[in-house]
Amino acid sequence: MKHLSFIFIFILSFTLTHAQVLDFYDEYIESERSSSLLRTLRNSEDGNRFPPKGTYRMLVVFVNIIYDIPNISPAPPDINNPDWAVTNTEGINLLPPAQYFNDLFDVNNTLPRQGFFTRFMSECSFDSLVILGDFTTVEIKHSRINPTGGSFSHSRLMDSVITYINSCGGLQTYYGHNAISDYDNATCSSPPYRMSNDKLDYIAFFALNTSMTEHYGGLARIGSGVAGNGGRKALKFANNQHYDVESWTAFGIGSGHLKLGAYVLVHEFAHDLLGPNAFHTSGGNHAGSSETSTFMFKQWGYGLFGGENAFRSCNAYERWRLGWSHPSNAAYKIAANGVNSEIQSQFTGTQTYYLRDFVTYGDVVRIKLPYKDSEKASNQYIWIENHQLGRNGKLDGFNFHFYPNSCIPLGTPGIYSFLQVGRDVLEGESTVVYSGDEKDNLRIINAEGNYNIEYVNDQYDCMPYAPRPTFEYISANPLSGVHDKTEAIKTNHSLSSLQFSDFTYLGNKIKNGVLHNQLVWLGSASDAFTTGRVMDISSNPPPINATTYYSRYYYPNNFFKVDNDRDTRKKYLTGLSIKMNYSSTLPDGTEVFKVDVCWDDYDVKNDVNWAGDIVLKEQLNILQGKTITLEQNLIPNQHLRDAVSGLFAPPTKFTCENGSVFTLNPNSKIILKDKSSFIMLNGSKLTMQNGAQIIVDSGCSLTVNAGGILTMANSSLFTVEQGATFTVEQGGIIN
Repeated sequence: MKHLSFIFIFILSFTLTHAQVLDFYDEYIESERSSSLLRTLRNSEDGNRFPPKGTYRMLVVFVNIIYDIPNISPAPPDINNPDWAVTNTEGINLLPPAQYFNDLFDVNNTLPRQGFFTRFMSECSFDSLVILGDFTTVEIKHSRINPTGGSFSHSRLMDSVITYINSCGGLQTYYGHNAISDYDNATCSSPPYRMSNDKLDYIAFFALNTSMTEHYGGLARIGSGVAGNGGRKALKFANNQHYDVESWTAFGIGSGHLKLGAYVLVHEFAHDLLGPNAFHTSGGNHAGSSETSTFMFKQWGYGLFGGENAFRSCNAYERWRLGWSHPSNAAYKIAANGVNSEIQSQFTGTQTYYLRDFVTYGDVVRIKLPYKDSEKASNQYIWIENHQLGRNGKLDGFNFHFYPNSCIPLGTPGIYSFLQVGRDVLEGESTVVYSGDEKDNLRIINAEGNYNIEYVNDQYDCMPYAPRPTFEYISANPLSGVHDKTEAIKTNHSLSSLQFSDFTYLGNKIKNGVLHNQLVWLGSASDAFTTGRVMDISSNPPPINATTYYSRYYYPNNFFKVDNDRDTRKKYLTGLSIKMNYSSTLPDGTEVFKVDVCWDDYDVKNDVNWAGDIVLKEQLNILQGKTITLEQNLIPNQHLRDAVSGLFAPPTKFTCENGSVFTLNPNSKIILKDKSSFIMLNGSKLTMQNGAQIIVDSGCSLTVNAGGILTMANSSLFTVEQGATFTVEQGGIIN
């Protein structure tokens, strides 16, 4: 006999119904040429402003400002950089920091690449983009920049330096590259139409002692940069001719080693390759520009825009947009070991891919997820890369970025994964290829899983640089939780809406009572999937779509929701399974990752706690003895406080759609708690086998709509607690 404890309610005629993180301020000065690009057809493989392929030379100008105006100049006016000696005598190339420069650039086009920036761009592009350099050094008085004293902009600083170089006879570089032909080589016959045009391709100003807070140059002494096109003074060359500047950047170096400041140059140069501020991703996003963001707030990760991230590497999304492919993968835009590895739709059986080291070969798998909320919502993709940190001989890891500090680990060799939202059009109208409405569209899939987290306090990290926001991991939340590479939000207030000041980053984390303070938001040993790991429907993390929240935020305390039609708010369960194991099956014996992908693994093999707006379109099998608990999501996914839950996320809802099949195997269980709801729509089927249980706690509800079929074995148990609701509409079927 069935053990039933519920009330039937038949509805006859109607249905129930983030210490301060370094910022990067980028300025684009639009010329008549660049404005016309908005009306043309574009291909991302040609680059946004600069061609991603070719060999070019960048001019570097080291600038030391001699603050010579008493009581007006900033204090302290001088910075001691052990790698960059300066003097209080104004002049050109008085103390040229050659080794400091060589740490960043190669002067000659020879192998192996040595300078960090030259080598990094070469490795990212498989040596198809080679950026060489030469430099000059300028000691310039504050009074020459601003004769009346006081503050000055970065533009005034750059133009004053160029004017001073011109007055001293023109360009005099350390290695003798003083002809315009050395710097006028960027060519592209299609938009953006870069060509040899008697203009300097790219100039970079490295300022020793600017200040952001006091507006002396408007650049922090280390960490902030600005980039642009055109608008600079013409530079005089050795032939006494003046030449305009095509592209430029400027940033502060301060007392740091140039390798530490190199990420700013990579970030700013990436704008010329990938796009303007709307393309900020991977930790390089900031709140200084108002483009629409894809998620609630800032995402971390790795890539050319990666900001101060510890994990320095390009990613496959960037290589894909720029057309950078290894010769062994040249036949396909996305490939692994010469095989097409772009998965665009579901399939039967298992497909296997062999991933060599990503930085060396570019092997990658990309999987398009099948569901989204509407046609207006952007597509989502999972990327899978094999980074053999410390084994591949590449600039691919953690600790070198924090030279000479040693408390940051190299990182774990293994699979690194992230999710791409939108920006999947490489060729077409400029407004589509370079759209401005999907900033920060990459989200790390962290091997450590997703959790409910809670702000604790600010604590120093292991460096220590400054107190960092510290969060504690409270409980697992595989479908809707966050981790140390996603946004972190303080909610310890009673306001009805989230404010800009609530958004922060996860500087330190407390997990299982242990403090992790090694700059975990930039990269940690737990990020990588190692051999034997599986992502499936019941793992943490699962291979599932992200919840988007298209929004804008402004200093100091404004946050706005925009573009609701673009959002995907639901979590779509599928049978996607990704198995990752080391293998040495290649003919040459190379150790690679064997990645098996299938779409028919619907088994819930572990006890799981799920939260969010969850949708089942296909199948779900809870294996014998396993439990799914539907509970409240504690992570904000909307900026307004929910009237029912009292939190910044609504109660959990599980919907079985038409054609879905949900099976509770013997002694398995579903528990509804925290005002969760479970809805069976027309054409959905739920079967409870012997000993299976459904428990609906007080305040929760389970509804069988017309056409929904609930089948119960004789020994299954369905419990509806006092204060809970079980509703069967007319036409709903209980077997």
